[in-house]
Amino acid sequence: MVEEIVLGIVAVLLLYLLKIAFFPGKKGLIAFDFDGVFTKGDFLTEKLVEREGMRSLVKRLRGNYNVALVTNDNSETFPVFEKKFGLSKLFQGQVVSGRVGARKPDPKIFSYLLQTFNARSEKTIFIDDKQENVEAAKRLGLGAIHFVSFPGLIKDLRSFGVNI
Repeated sequence: MVEEIVLGIVAVLLLYLLKIAFFPGKKGLIAFDFDGVFTKGDFLTEKLVEREGMRSLVKRLRGNYNVALVTNDNSETFPVFEKKFGLSKLFQGQVVSGRVGARKPDPKIFSYLLQTFNARSEKTIFIDDKQENVEAAKRLGLGAIHFVSFPGLIKDLRSFGVNI
């Protein structure tokens, strides 16, 4: 009985230390849509390319924020994109609808995002090129940006107080 309690306490402490190690002193969470924000082009062909400036933006943000990727991809095709763009090395986490069982604008995918990163909605910014997804995020209390252009994104992030 005592051993089980001690093991439980040790497990909780280890989880807490892992959280501190992976998310130390971060100011919040910034979540990017994959197809339409981080990338552009034909989703079903090899013509899908990274949007210019996005990789360097994500790298700059990672210094002060947790940065995630949220996508409506299925679990079979997403690994191809993960490998092509090196997403697991760039983003601190990915929420893939095919793995979660919910697609944007379903509130479940945003709840999963917040839960995964232990983030509060008021400290989270979600970026998407589809207005309906942006509106869904706003209804849950997330800061949300409708992506139209890279310069516009920079301006919108700064309006949220993001240090770029």
